[in-house]
Amino acid sequence: MVIIKAKKKIKKYGGPTRLSKGAKVLITIVLILELAALALVIAISKDPYLLTGYSEAEEAIVEEEVIEPVVEEVPVVEDIYTMDYALVTTEELDALDSEGTYLMLNEIYARNGFIFGSTNLQAHFDSQEWYEGYTSDMDEVYSNMTYTEQQNIEIIVEYQKEHGYR
Repeated sequence: MVIIKAKKKIKKYGGPTRLSKGAKVLITIVLILELAALALVIAISKDPYLLTGYSEAEEAIVEEEVIEPVVEEVPVVEDIYTMDYALVTTEELDALDSEGTYLMLNEIYARNGFIFGSTNLQAHFDSQEWYEGYTSDMDEVYSNMTYTEQQNIEIIVEYQKEHGYR
């Protein structure tokens, strides 16, 4: 059958005199590969477990042993620090209580490497993945802040005074 197809293709391309011997061999090889691929498709359609190396019974056992991965809900960590380039708004401060404004204010210092004297504050910021304290020198920390961070400190302190938090 392959030979017949090869002869037809050879005839289609101008007969044996127009094709070189190498071209004839190449056409024959391509046809043989097509035939092998067709035979494999037919074999797989008859036995879908042919390529796995398992029999149908063994495949059923393997399927039963599949362990579904445990998907745990991972808490979303929201670390969107904008205090270095955006001014804090009254609406943002109104959404916080006294402790919230206190933490917001001190986060600005923490983001700039301040090591706190308060054990509670230090413990809080030590638990933050981003925190890297390196100095307790307030002047050094303040000089490393952006102008916007310095303005945010003033805004938060003023807000705390207006609301009796200081």
